[in-house]
Amino acid sequence: MNPATMRAAMQMRNALGGNNAGVNNPFAGGMGFGAMPPPPAPANPVINGLDFSNLLSNFGATRNVSAGQQQQNQPNAAQQPPAVRFAPQLRTLNEMGFSDEASNITALQATNGNVNRAIERLLG
Repeated sequence: MNPATMRAAMQMRNALGGNNAGVNNPFAGGMGFGAMPPPPAPANPVINGLDFSNLLSNFGATRNVSAGQQQQNQPNAAQQPPAVRFAPQLRTLNEMGFSDEASNITALQATNGNVNRAIERLLG
């Protein structure tokens, strides 16, 4: 290592409080000069009435599941009628004044349920 770099690092370490940098300066731990205490765990995981306590608990849980088992657990979207599969999108289109359900379903099927693209298709 370059001696000038080592000298500069030692000067910064001394300026930040020597070996007690992690205690006196909470930002020093990120530079390797001291240990930064871990952030406190939130006492209540409910924020604005929404519970985030198990948000990531199932993240990656189906990673080791075979494709056959995964298909059995999830209903095939193609087996559902389009009116059921695209119900929220159809409601949005109806609220925007697109009342022809058959045309709406056709546009949603062509755009895989993307409302914005379906509107472009209906207007084009």
